Amino acid sequence: MGRSIYKALYQKFQAKNFECKDEESEEHSIVVSQLGPKKPWINKNILYDYLEIAHRLGMKVKLYPNKEKCIDNDGNWMYHVELRSLCV
Repeated sequence: MGRSIYKALYQKFQAKNFECKDEESEEHSIVVSQLGPKKPWINKNILYDYLEIAHRLGMKVKLYPNKEKCIDNDGNWMYHVELRSLCV
């Protein structure tokens, strides 16, 4: 189910049809997290699990950079996932 949620977000991304037109939106960051030229910001299976859990609990997924863990020498960070209330 998490993969289906991601695919729906990706399709919105492709159509530039996000409800929030802001590039800082959670939906935008979730899709972009998997589009990196070298490595994704976060493991896709972990992301899919969190998307499914958030859907089941009526929450949202928020990505945060883990500045202590760089992916590469260009300063790109690995991200971690948190579940957040829809009210936040």
